[in-house]
Amino acid sequence: MFAGHLAAGLVLKKMERRINLGWLFFAALFHDFLLGILVLLGLEQIHIPANFAQTHYLTFTFPYSHGLTASIIWSLLGFGITYAVLPRWSTKERKQAGLAIALAVFSHFVLDWFVHIPEMPLLGENSPKLGLSLWNNTRNWSRHVLDFPTLFDLRTGILVRPKGEVTR
Repeated sequence: MFAGHLAAGLVLKKMERRINLGWLFFAALFHDFLLGILVLLGLEQIHIPANFAQTHYLTFTFPYSHGLTASIIWSLLGFGITYAVLPRWSTKERKQAGLAIALAVFSHFVLDWFVHIPEMPLLGENSPKLGLSLWNNTRNWSRHVLDFPTLFDLRTGILVRPKGEVTR
């Protein structure tokens, strides 16, 4: 999933070219940085299940770093900090930069929602949990999802270039 989070930063770089890509990567991975800190402080937990040798999948208790409400709060905080630290930029540029950072932060929740088991809380530790569990089914879905772009390119013969030029 690490690559997926970094991909979100790359996509958002197109939206706001003036922001350093490193900041977009940090924003996209912010939840995981925060998880590490909160685990060290004893506020969140990482669990190794008994069947880890077969699943290779950790489970988590992470209401403050990965919950939906927490993700919205972290995204708003990212927007506010970005807006505040760019006083020389116009209001429109500051809003666009803040939005790019906020979207990078929130993209982490969206991407994790697809792959995690239902363990991402809606509101807090005791609230309903979200997650589609796709990591549990990687043999079934990843082959199709990962092969589709390749098959599409081979069948159509279309190559998309960085500046939007399409060649055949």
